[in-house]
Amino acid sequence: MNRNFNFSFQEPKQKNQITKLLKDYQSTQIQSSQFLKILNMMILKQEKCKSELINLKDVTL
Repeated sequence: MNRNFNFSFQEPKQKNQITKLLKDYQSTQIQSSQFLKILNMMILKQEKCKSELINLKDVTL
């Protein structure tokens, strides 16, 4: 199984979290299901923040 991924997050904190997660995954310290679950939670969190920003923009206009 290929354990290489290209992923980009804009914020340094998120980038560091993803980098650590990928290193753990590539070194097989975590299983695929764990990796995908954590990554999915991070993406959902990011999407929630984006939607909240959009909602804030709507309110201020």
